[in-house]
Amino acid sequence: MIAFPLQGSDGRYVELLGISRDIHLRKQQEEEVRKAHAETARANEALRHLNEELERLAQRARQQAEQERLLREEQEKLFAMLAHELKTPLATVRMVAASIPRENGHEIARAVRDMNEVIERCVHSGQLSDRRLLPRHARHDLSALVGLAIQSGRWPHRVDWTAPTEPTPLESDAQMVRMIADNLIDNAAKYSPPDSRIPVEVQAEARNGQPGYTVRVTNLPGDAGWPDPALVFDKYYRAPHAQRQIGAGLGLFLVAGLARLLGGRIDYRPSDTHIRFECWLPQQPPAAGPVA
Repeated sequence: MIAFPLQGSDGRYVELLGISRDIHLRKQQEEEVRKAHAETARANEALRHLNEELERLAQRARQQAEQERLLREEQEKLFAMLAHELKTPLATVRMVAASIPRENGHEIARAVRDMNEVIERCVHSGQLSDRRLLPRHARHDLSALVGLAIQSGRWPHRVDWTAPTEPTPLESDAQMVRMIADNLIDNAAKYSPPDSRIPVEVQAEARNGQPGYTVRVTNLPGDAGWPDPALVFDKYYRAPHAQRQIGAGLGLFLVAGLARLLGGRIDYRPSDTHIRFECWLPQQPPAAGPVA
């Protein structure tokens, strides 16, 4: 407040002239700004503590991931060593089996082959889990690759093979495609009634506008029964009555992983009477990951 005294003609003070301003609103605003600054400081301090805690958690997660990576590498080295050491005596057993009378020798050779397949699937599944399997794309004919898988497999006499008469060009990894066909046909043969037929078909099919092919393998259910649709592609899954056959529950898990690497997918699509698996592969490798 500012005040000015006023004098009369006789020089005496007659009144006081004053000017005042109400600064209550300004004081209130200043107090609100002060409180806001204090709240901001507290929030920044809390955020700093939160960031420090997040960094500690991230560091712990990195350390755990590194420990898990080292453990996987050690397990993979151990398994690779065991696989190598097992293959040598198995090769010796196979040679000895060749000199044994036909029936017994055949049984031994089949057992050795089964053991080899289990070892190979374990090795490939480990490589798949560690993302060390990378496709090498080249130009191939899909029908020819599947045909080779049938002829070089154990069950050519049981397969009913259907393929398009025209070429089926495919830019993909030949070894992975054959591994997919091998595993699907082997599963169908092992878990279906003995001497039953196994239809195998290659069919041109586009998905989401992308040209490709479906490899379809069908079989009758055997003693192992019907697989669980929710578990059939899980690692180590085996049907409840599948224990009579040698295996590790890795075949379909491996097929699903390989199909994804090639930009395709595997589906379990049974009918009322048959077990059926359909693996779709694109003609060209996808530019942006697997096709849904």
